[in-house]
Amino acid sequence: MGSIGSLGSDSGFGHPQVRGIEAQAFAHLTEVTEVTGPQARQRVRAAFDLRRKRFVLPPGQLNVR
Repeated sequence: MGSIGSLGSDSGFGHPQVRGIEAQAFAHLTEVTEVTGPQARQRVRAAFDLRRKRFVLPPGQLNVR
């Protein structure tokens, strides 16, 4: 499966990491999506990058949605 730590703290696995179940969450992801560990890590990175682009505002801007 590979190390989840290689995703870094910006992995999008924050909640499972806080709960101490990050490895189980990652194993579940690979099982239900039927992808390899490296493929899953790439997908998580891509999803988090997209999230960052959509929701991180430039300094000084407030998100008032």
